[in-house]
Amino acid sequence: MKQIMTLLQILAIVLLSAASVLAQVEKKEIGNLVLEDMPDISAAWDETLDQYQNTRSADVADWTPDGESILIKTRFAETTQFHLIEKPSGARTQITFFDEPVGGGKFCPASNYSGFLFSKDIGGNEFFRRDLFCNK
Repeated sequence: MKQIMTLLQILAIVLLSAASVLAQVEKKEIGNLVLEDMPDISAAWDETLDQYQNTRSADVADWTPDGESILIKTRFAETTQFHLIEKPSGARTQITFFDEPVGGGKFCPASNYSGFLFSKDIGGNEFFRRDLFCNK
């Protein structure tokens, strides 16, 4: 009987120890995200990852009506804006400067008119509207 009691005491100690270990699960909530037993990300690793995530790309939107230049969209700072490249390997010239990103971008086919049509929203509301940019 004494051996059974000692065995039960040992079992109780083991169970209590296991329960206390399980109760020490580190839980972190960031908005809707719940992390359990996840190590913190070091600042050095985060900075290294930024080098690969913060890249700049450019998308061709349209050719000018004379076929000599192209209209591109590229992101500077927080938003995508239009730029004009006037010759092969030429420097880009930014031609829109909005707080919100721009989309689309088509030149008027008449070569005597130097404007283009594009879309943008206001305040991220995704109610895109068309705007006309005139270069006259």
